[in-house]
Amino acid sequence: MDKYLTEGNIHFGSLLLKPNLLKGLKENGYEETSDVQFKSLPFILGGLDLIVQSKAGTGKTQAFVIAVLELLDTLLDHVQVLIVTPTGELASQIERVLYSLGKHIEKLNVLLFTAGISNKMLIPKIKEGCQIVVGTPGKIKQLINIGVLNIHSLRLLIFDEADKLINESTLRKDVLWISEVLPTRKQSLAFSATFPNEMINLMSIMMRDCRKIRLDSEYLSPENISQYYITVHHERQKKRKLIDILENIHFHQCFIFVNTRKSVQIVSDLLKRYGFDPGIISSTASTQDRKKLLDKMHNFKVRIAVATDIISRGIDITHLSLVINYDFPRDYQTYCHRIGRTGRFGRFGISVTLLTKIEKMKFQKLHNNIKIEEIQNFEKIPLLEKDNLLEEIVKRFIEKRKNKLNQMKINQEKKNQEKKNQEKKTKNRRKRRRRNRKKHNKNQNQNQNQNQNHNHNQNQNQNHNQNQNQNQKENQNQNQTQTQNQN
Repeated sequence: MDKYLTEGNIHFGSLLLKPNLLKGLKENGYEETSDVQFKSLPFILGGLDLIVQSKAGTGKTQAFVIAVLELLDTLLDHVQVLIVTPTGELASQIERVLYSLGKHIEKLNVLLFTAGISNKMLIPKIKEGCQIVVGTPGKIKQLINIGVLNIHSLRLLIFDEADKLINESTLRKDVLWISEVLPTRKQSLAFSATFPNEMINLMSIMMRDCRKIRLDSEYLSPENISQYYITVHHERQKKRKLIDILENIHFHQCFIFVNTRKSVQIVSDLLKRYGFDPGIISSTASTQDRKKLLDKMHNFKVRIAVATDIISRGIDITHLSLVINYDFPRDYQTYCHRIGRTGRFGRFGISVTLLTKIEKMKFQKLHNNIKIEEIQNFEKIPLLEKDNLLEEIVKRFIEKRKNKLNQMKINQEKKNQEKKNQEKKTKNRRKRRRRNRKKHNKNQNQNQNQNQNHNHNQNQNQNHNQNQNQNQKENQNQNQTQTQNQN
């Protein structure tokens, strides 16, 4: 039976949480519950199995992290909580949130299990003892299978982005295997922004008399995100429009989503040609490289990232205010997850989707309730709330790009000048060659003429000699004849 509770929020102190946990919440800026936390925490802290569906950016991660830190017994050094996520990036973010909210909780020990971390590194840490494991299904299954990860005392199992875990066949197979080998007496939780009924039914099989909390199931994209689209005639026009968006919309940080790894490189190269310095995130990069880039995004050392849907779920970048769908999203759920990277926890965000005319027709069929406008004039797009510190950082990025463009211009001018000089040298070289060839031909002709004259003179001399010889012979014959006559 679904549970629909009235909206509201209360102070975290009213939940009688651990003092050290309350201190961590306050230092991170959390004083009152969000709607999803208000509705789910009483059930979770009460030990009930629960399926929670709520929009992106409403505080689902914080809801189960608060529950984990409250229920955890740090005096025990065995695994009490297992959090399963579809990607290493999401697992890494949850680990960060656990340590951030639980920084005043003594002896808190969280281990990250992802494909990028070798078993050689993990096994000694597991033997030392840990209370919380966060990881991807394949890695968790592998370590349980080889007998390294002891899960016999597990108390709490959490599936984050559960619809993706169930929807993808490889992940689903590992998730079902993990669920079967875990202790029967445990509490199970599942969280996601989208939860089709068939997935809820499958997830319910792995739980005991689970409750369901479904918030805003009819319209999943957050209201605090201003959604826009731009129509282009051809796919190639998207390149110019992308640059127009980045140059004309005021934003702090931005994700640009594409559908393929090849497109990641194409869009990244395009941005570099226009002076931007984007990060790239796709499955071709190692888990460690993707983690490093997300850390840079968290620390505002990277302003723009081009990514596939590998990070469209659960990733929370505090100052991410713009999401661009360069490629048409595969379905409505993907669209919601992508734009849900901005507008987190009530902050204002902007999403822009680039559409060809055919894509526009498909997009309109995705979901009738999308509140989306076509951009006619960039000046009508609302500005972000003023934050002097963020504006200063953004100003530095803009200045850096300006300097880079100037340097690129200088380099191009230098390159053009070098090309011009090279062309001039080539032209002069060709002129010299033509001149030398002409001179050579002239000399050759002169030599030929001289040879011809010489040959002619030789022939004349030869003829003259022949005539002389002939005359001599004739005279000799004549003399002989005369001598004979006399005799």
